[in-house]
Amino acid sequence: MRTMVMDDISIEPVLSRKGTPTIKVSIKGTIRMLHSQYDPEREAEEVINASGYDGEALVVFLGLGLGYHLKELLKRYPETQIIVVEGIKEIYDLNIKMGNIPQDKNIHYVVGRDKEDTLERITELQIKQGMPPIKVIPLNAEVTLFSKYYMPLLNRLKESERFNLASRLRYRKFNTDKLTVLLMDYDYFLTYELERALSVLGHRVIKLRGELKTDRAGNVLAKVINAISTERPDMLITVNHIGFDEEGILSSFLESIEMPVASWYVDSPGMIIKAFKNNVRGNTVIFTWERGYMNTFNKLGFSSIHYLPLATDKNIFRPIQMDKKTLQKWTAEVGFVGNSMVGSVDEYMVRL
Repeated sequence: MRTMVMDDISIEPVLSRKGTPTIKVSIKGTIRMLHSQYDPEREAEEVINASGYDGEALVVFLGLGLGYHLKELLKRYPETQIIVVEGIKEIYDLNIKMGNIPQDKNIHYVVGRDKEDTLERITELQIKQGMPPIKVIPLNAEVTLFSKYYMPLLNRLKESERFNLASRLRYRKFNTDKLTVLLMDYDYFLTYELERALSVLGHRVIKLRGELKTDRAGNVLAKVINAISTERPDMLITVNHIGFDEEGILSSFLESIEMPVASWYVDSPGMIIKAFKNNVRGNTVIFTWERGYMNTFNKLGFSSIHYLPLATDKNIFRPIQMDKKTLQKWTAEVGFVGNSMVGSVDEYMVRL
């Protein structure tokens, strides 16, 4: 077995007194063991006993070590969904070289990612499992040794552990004629008109501001969760599925908490790949400006599709009075109505 060396850190597999391997970590001359020097397997049994895990939640292990606690849990609950977070890639690589850790469809390894990426991946996996509650089990020796990485994760995950997010965000909707609507706002045209139309009808509109170029799926999800928990909307509205990620993280979450989604397509669905596959959900109603696209959406897998043509907001587009001189200034034989996307073209030209 080979010693693995990082900056000021060496990781070395050594034998316990029982003859089973453990890991010796040396940091600037200080030596720590990640498992018992006497009996790592017995120690793992005590860790799982102390955790109080009953087989019902999604388990998140913080720290892999040599996987004794992981194997002990699998022995008791072989069908349990497990996420193993290992911030030190060299420890994971050592396990791979030793052929030491199980590879199973129910086990998901999150290795060497920064803290925010790790939390985002845990949330994504939790959503894919239908938003079960989580149970955090730290490998205390490793969490203590690499506390700058693990302690912020442990604190955040312990907050999530205290309550079942999905059950808190499920509630009765459409109880009154006046609705609360969560509107995805990415400065896309029609957003203002949708807000105005809903408000005129007496509904309460909560705009969820976003930025297409910088918002990651985890950021959008966090905003949506916060808006739903504080404002308790009856439904969510988007144009062209804007704000939804291609992997379907947001749409999966909204389906898991039974939040109705309406997406009004005012462009070709073939141009907007984010509508495909992972965003096809039973809680989503599609509205399309063109009847000819209804069959396209049906083939994609959407079950509720309706025709909703484009129209004019008469408060914006209306006849105005002009004097003859002003009218002549704006008179032309040829006119263009629409968005030439000149801003996007200018941006790409600057890059070129």
